[in-house]
Amino acid sequence: MILRLTIFILFICPSAFSYGQKVDTIFLNSDFALADRESSSYFRIVKTIAKGKQYEIADYYKTGEPYMIGLYSSLNPEIREGEFSWFHKNGTKKRLQRYAKNELLSETNFDEKGTEQKMPEIKGGHPLAADKAYDFVSIEKPPVYPGGIANFYKYLRKNLVIPARLRYTSGTVLLSFVIDKDGSVTDVTLIEGVHPQIDKIVLKVISACPNWEPGIQDGKNVRVKYNIPIAIN
Repeated sequence: MILRLTIFILFICPSAFSYGQKVDTIFLNSDFALADRESSSYFRIVKTIAKGKQYEIADYYKTGEPYMIGLYSSLNPEIREGEFSWFHKNGTKKRLQRYAKNELLSETNFDEKGTEQKMPEIKGGHPLAADKAYDFVSIEKPPVYPGGIANFYKYLRKNLVIPARLRYTSGTVLLSFVIDKDGSVTDVTLIEGVHPQIDKIVLKVISACPNWEPGIQDGKNVRVKYNIPIAIN
């Protein structure tokens, strides 16, 4: 016996929220949607600095530990400029990225003990040069799922099924994936899970997703990265 999941998906994008001019605090639920203080899982602090020429966005777990901190030179459109740091729940740094006008210059990953994780070597150059992926919010023409985003939701609702014995398991699966230059779905990575079996099902369904129409930047097909939370309930 299987049970179909009720899912909610939000493509994470900073411009989905309203920001104040100096310091603004926003409460977010487990899907990173707006929420009140009582029902929130995270809170976001947005600071306008350098006389409105730079913005710091800092996301925190409800308990106060940092989740992500990054710098933007613009919020509309979103332009990453400087360091972006993600953190493990224990407070140690998980990932460090450096941007210049939305271009990813470097990336370093760490385990929960703070040990740097080595990136795989790629013949012919630095892995970032050979494997660069744009953020979907900064791309000139984002990838398009066949028939539009509504059809992507239908695909997930149809294929995301779990055994009935796990029907009371709920939470949010946070993952990332890349739409490659040929439109295929690659680099599907689990960031946070809810249950090993459910996590495996979600990753399998995303990996088997039909090809998208690839993203375009400067007239060329490029790789585009998405980070999405999928709420399971």
